[in-house]
Amino acid sequence: MITLDQSRAFGAHLAGRHGNAAIYTHDSPGVALLLAGLRYVTRLAPIVGAVAPDLSRVSVTLPLPGAGTVIVLSPAAVATPEAYAETVAHEVTHAHQAAAVGALQSDVDYLGSGELRAIREAQAYVVGLWVRYLLTGALPSVEDAMASLASGLYHLAPEEVALARAIVTSGVETMRGGACPAYAVAVDAWSWLSAHAPEAIVVEALR
Repeated sequence: MITLDQSRAFGAHLAGRHGNAAIYTHDSPGVALLLAGLRYVTRLAPIVGAVAPDLSRVSVTLPLPGAGTVIVLSPAAVATPEAYAETVAHEVTHAHQAAAVGALQSDVDYLGSGELRAIREAQAYVVGLWVRYLLTGALPSVEDAMASLASGLYHLAPEEVALARAIVTSGVETMRGGACPAYAVAVDAWSWLSAHAPEAIVVEALR
């Protein structure tokens, strides 16, 4: 079983390697001001409000042009060490995606294209599910991810939901076959856990 201290070290390692993101919890100093600012922006820009989640319930990664990438973890994300590790892996995947194209372009892509939003969210869900699988031994189902992806939270059209499902299905089948999904954050997550917390990996064949 992974400890909270190990989960925090795990998250800090991933965030440092992928986008050099800063991780905060919902109750960290300054986060309330940041979230208030985001809520203000959503009122001014309807397109932002259309895809911005309820940040009291949902963790979020914010690529801020000129200011770096900020990850804010919701109360649910810090409820257990396993939830922390899974959520951080998901959100750091978004930081990795943002670093690949630049913060401004990442924001434009995410807000302006349902197809790109579907791809990026599906990839992040696969990475999070991979970490959950390593730490709990419970092989995820496609519906574990699709419950959120198809719920309306991400405002995806039916064809975009289908695209996300195909990506998630591929990731789950890779895990079922005993292999790591082919995403940089997933590989680094497995490597760190194997080196620093092998006892936390429940799937013996993957230690």
